[in-house]
Amino acid sequence: MHADLLKSGFAPNEEKSLWEPTQVITWLGTVIDTSQCIISATDTRIQSLSEDLSFLLDATHSSLYQVRKLASVCGKSISLGNCVGNVARLMTRNIFAVVNSAMNWNSMVSLTPGCVEELNFWKINLVYINGVPLWPIKRKPSRIVYSDASISACGSFITLDGKVFHQNWSDFERSQSSTFRELLAVSLSLQAFIDSLRAQTVIWYTDNQNVARIVSIGSKVPALQRMALDIHRLCLLASVSIDMQWIPRDLNIIADDISKFVDLDDYSINDGVFYSLDELWGPHTCDRFACHYNAKLPKFNTRFYQPGTSGVNAFAQDWSNDNNWLCPPVCLTCKVVSHLKVCIVVPLWRTA
Repeated sequence: MHADLLKSGFAPNEEKSLWEPTQVITWLGTVIDTSQCIISATDTRIQSLSEDLSFLLDATHSSLYQVRKLASVCGKSISLGNCVGNVARLMTRNIFAVVNSAMNWNSMVSLTPGCVEELNFWKINLVYINGVPLWPIKRKPSRIVYSDASISACGSFITLDGKVFHQNWSDFERSQSSTFRELLAVSLSLQAFIDSLRAQTVIWYTDNQNVARIVSIGSKVPALQRMALDIHRLCLLASVSIDMQWIPRDLNIIADDISKFVDLDDYSINDGVFYSLDELWGPHTCDRFACHYNAKLPKFNTRFYQPGTSGVNAFAQDWSNDNNWLCPPVCLTCKVVSHLKVCIVVPLWRTA
């Protein structure tokens, strides 16, 4: 190669060239290790960014900072993209927003809560997330999820597991954009299915192209960015490797049908009435017919999988160990009484 360069009229820079084969080399601030197939940032770059982060997060300093300093931290974080992955873009959206709010490079800016949160993320995790595979590692998915959202509700399901998530939209949620609803459907579904997806490699199909992109790199829209961060955090905590993929709507028919279903029995008793009855006959320990947004008690059962549910299908649960709060759909009243007879043993007291 050296000889060919000379014959072609090029003059190699001998001081910057390494002509002996090697498996570990430092180039443009990155360490390329082909023996372990990892590319990472040099210790010098990590140390430089860590010092800047400590300066910005030092509580003894002024609450106002020159925007140049914040822009420098943002630039250094973004430059780590090939060493830490998509998190470089996902966790700099709020920092960018503060930088872009400045009138000029000499302006002084204050750090927003979202900006401080991202700076703390980098300070705490910088060393641990440094280093990603040189080549993408293709893992066979252990779970496949489809999700969709309509104007009235959202739904999703895990293939082969028979687990279904469904939720009606509130008036506020119905008024939001389709991307908002689709992304919220992913976030809620992930929370509902988290026990089944823990430590799994998941392919997640959605028919909204924006959602697939936002989950990966975030969004400039604050509400969408918050949901993207929630999804990212939950995946980290549960060791879920999620691969969001877009599919045409005609390949997402089942999730689409689930999202168009409206649960007409989605209602609850007024809180004041519940507290009055709880004082009389409580304390109750389990709400047997609820949704995660209207449950009266921390322990509750739902019709479909939902965030925080203690069990799906109240009739598949044992009611004997709880003081049950029962507010079922009217059509299930007789079935509720029958299930009570099965679960609760009543002494045969002939003289009473």
